[in-house]
Amino acid sequence: MASGKTLTIKLQGNATTGYSWILSKYNKKLVRFIDVNYVVDNNKLLGSGGTWVTNFEILKPGKSEISFIYKRPWEKEKLPLKKFFVEIKATK
Repeated sequence: MASGKTLTIKLQGNATTGYSWILSKYNKKLVRFIDVNYVVDNNKLLGSGGTWVTNFEILKPGKSEISFIYKRPWEKEKLPLKKFFVEIKATK
């Protein structure tokens, strides 16, 4: 990716279960967190899932890992149900 571009990461989940994708690691010198939104799937079934859409700005060239965990935020002692990570390489 080129510096100055926006990186969007989309992760499937279901907010009605209490679980959410939580940003756990990224290099703040190379990547700036912009925002996160939860988008409900188009079907109208009660309790249906959706997608967490997280946006970042690439600040400068370099490598960074971006990591998320999928868990209920109030369950501090429990391990995450899922993990996701991606390594990005930014260019000029």
